[in-house]
Amino acid sequence: MPRLRSIRWLNLAMGLGALLVAGQIFIGFTHPAAVVVFRIGDVLLPLVLLHAVRQSQRDLKRLGLDPILAWPERLSAYAFLIVTLVIIAALVVRPWTDVPGATAVSAIGKALLMGMTLLLRLRTQRRVRSGVVQPAVVITPAAAVTISFAVAIGAGWLLLSLPEAGRGGDPVRTLDALFTSTSATCVTGLIVLDTPAAFSRFGLTVILLLIQAGGLGIMTLGGMFSAAIGQRVSLQQRVLARETIIVRERGRLADTFRNVTYYTLVCEAVAAVLLFARWWALGEAPLRAASLAVFHSVSAFCNAGFSLFPDSLERHVGDIWINLLITALILVGGIGFPVVFDVLRFYRERAQGHRARLALHSRLALMTTGYLLLIGFFGFLVLEWGASLRHLALPDRLQAAWFQSVTPRTAGFNTVPMVALADSTRFLMVILMFIGASPGSTGGGIKTTTLAVLAVLSGAMIHGRAGVHVLDREIPESVRHRAMAIIILFGMSVLIWTFALAIFETSGFLDLLFETVSAFGTVGLSTAGTANLTSVGRVAIILAMYMGRVGPLTIALAVAARRRALQLRYPEEPVMVG
Repeated sequence: MPRLRSIRWLNLAMGLGALLVAGQIFIGFTHPAAVVVFRIGDVLLPLVLLHAVRQSQRDLKRLGLDPILAWPERLSAYAFLIVTLVIIAALVVRPWTDVPGATAVSAIGKALLMGMTLLLRLRTQRRVRSGVVQPAVVITPAAAVTISFAVAIGAGWLLLSLPEAGRGGDPVRTLDALFTSTSATCVTGLIVLDTPAAFSRFGLTVILLLIQAGGLGIMTLGGMFSAAIGQRVSLQQRVLARETIIVRERGRLADTFRNVTYYTLVCEAVAAVLLFARWWALGEAPLRAASLAVFHSVSAFCNAGFSLFPDSLERHVGDIWINLLITALILVGGIGFPVVFDVLRFYRERAQGHRARLALHSRLALMTTGYLLLIGFFGFLVLEWGASLRHLALPDRLQAAWFQSVTPRTAGFNTVPMVALADSTRFLMVILMFIGASPGSTGGGIKTTTLAVLAVLSGAMIHGRAGVHVLDREIPESVRHRAMAIIILFGMSVLIWTFALAIFETSGFLDLLFETVSAFGTVGLSTAGTANLTSVGRVAIILAMYMGRVGPLTIALAVAARRRALQLRYPEEPVMVG
């Protein structure tokens, strides 16, 4: 068999992992110097394995074989790298010797990585010997997206179940840890526990990382990491990126990944600095103000809705700076990266004196978002003027109405009590939550452009037009079919889950509908109180949040067979509808 350069890297990964596990077994964490050495090894091991994966692909190309789809090893390395960073963060804020849970997670992670390394080596050698060109297992992009979120939820579940994740060392219940991990990874914000009271700094750090990873998309983070270390973005990563974040690609995809990273970090960092200054000015201690600023900045940009206050942001209903900063983060995170980059390109070309035009997707997303914000603002203001807003001054009423018109875009924060809303206002918010944010964003829902396409399609059918066009552009038939499929699947899922909750829960129907749409739309608002749900209801909401983040259509594509069946056409026959 020809010599493979990846074998030495695989051997190095296995040897390093075995050395670290043995060291942890015989030495433990009794000495701070050993802790430092083990943490360095925890960082190096995933990096060595990632390099081994890439080197294995290069070896196969050199030998004339197609590179294997080494997604299990790559995904495991990414997941363990995140776990490693969490453990390091925990070591920074906790005593050096008080990390038994971190020891267990580290040992388990290294054992899994060594197993994946051995699997990769055996697969590589077998393929070289047999000369097989096609990989034995092909993972579709939709399935990869579905699996990646499930793996992230599982990793978060494991970490949040550790005693170190609970406040005062008390472990969180298994179902509550799973619910919180799902809500954070799916950037929903529904909670069954008081987040700041139930979780330690380690647990809050885990939640924050899950929010960041879930908001951008697990596979997109993998593409960002590959681009950051100079690796070539694979064809599978290109398809996966379009399934999660990147809808429209201009130029090299690696540059797009970097732009997404820079845009995310800049928005979150600038907002965190401004929020820190505001909370510090309100009397918070510097460390407390910094933690509040970073957590709420990431949570708002990712449209997660997790808050470090037990009443969300109700105490800041009259603070114009916090209201404007949080709503601005929600909008820039929910408008979608393709729209942001298209708008920046538009103004850059205009500044250079060139003729420029926004893409149809950007124009539809911006127009629909504007209309929905106006409807939500005036609707909430009129419906709640004499109800939940009656005790507020006029400026505070306007701020509250504006905030609640933005937050159903899948953000989940609130500045007025949800239980105090009128039924008409709750139903209006159900509609806004059902629609959600824009495609290619950190938000959920059926998406704004889906609603726009359906509205244009309905108008064309009413007027009897053969083509469906808007803003001097024709909408392809495939896009129309996809929009209809998304709305039908999303609506059917909401009805089925609401019916299931109505069987086991005692809350009113409108409250259960609100809870279901909030879960499927990854919003995080609740009128019935998620903590009041039974265990069956919590499991149902967990599944709803997962399906809502991954997408009903993506799940359908993942479950469907990959191979295309023979396309047959049958005789047409009319059916009476309507």
